[in-house]
Amino acid sequence: KTLLIAAALFLGNVAINAPLFLPGEHKYRDSIEGGYASMARFLSEHPNPFGWNPLQYKGLPTHDWYLPARPDTAAAAINVLPFLKAEHVYRLVVVTCLCLGPVTMFLFVLEFVRSRRWALAAALFYTLLSVSYSLFPAVKADQGFTYVPWRVQVLVKYGEGPHNVGLMLLPLALMACWRAACGRRFRQIALAGAALAAVTLTNWVAAVALAWCCLMML
Repeated sequence: KTLLIAAALFLGNVAINAPLFLPGEHKYRDSIEGGYASMARFLSEHPNPFGWNPLQYKGLPTHDWYLPARPDTAAAAINVLPFLKAEHVYRLVVVTCLCLGPVTMFLFVLEFVRSRRWALAAALFYTLLSVSYSLFPAVKADQGFTYVPWRVQVLVKYGEGPHNVGLMLLPLALMACWRAACGRRFRQIALAGAALAAVTLTNWVAAVALAWCCLMML
């Protein structure tokens, strides 16, 4: 039942956000999606993580331009799907992570509440609503005419794909940390360390959020 609910949540989010999977350029000029996609394309053509990138800031080491997890993953996807444009493949990666966010939230709530009903309710709330509009006036002012959750808004309008990837990984990292704290096996500690690293290597904002969440768990 848990796997079926998780699959239904993912497919439901894919259906809701289906237009985001389409190729083409968004109308918003504030979006930095093209910059992120160019990083992934460069890495797909020059996979050396310690190489030199002459295209940004008049040149800099590749490992200094951005956190590696998201561009490296997108670069691997570009190599797997060479028949699609690089910017489209990058979008497919980040929008898929966007749709997986409610799934990881469902698993996170289920881990602590042990109730599929409440976990599903939390995941549906996370899918359709955003508390940020009520808490932050600046976020509310940026809502626009069509209501979408804030995580979708920042992806479409500003191109902040790494934020959504970090949000998707965050519940998994917290689950791994809790199991490592309560368990007695080395593999639980190793998994927690890997999960913490995955979030931190994806997005700085998500890393700060992870630190606050760990403090709250303590």
